[in-house]
Amino acid sequence: TATLGELYDLQADPKELRNLWSAPAAQAVRSELMERLARAMLEAADTSPYPTAWPDLAGQMRVTTRPGDL
Repeated sequence: TATLGELYDLQADPKELRNLWSAPAAQAVRSELMERLARAMLEAADTSPYPTAWPDLAGQMRVTTRPGDL
């Protein structure tokens, strides 16, 4: 089963042997962390009016000015 993240209780499990990400008891912590990550990503988003370039699957550089072009 694929896990979307990792979450450890460093006091009870300092060697990070038991991933608590999928544990029902960790739902509140997981939700809080995901919300914080989403907010940080939005704050760090490039709001430049200039085009953004990135390589496509073939390694060719593509340029876009609209988010929908991704």
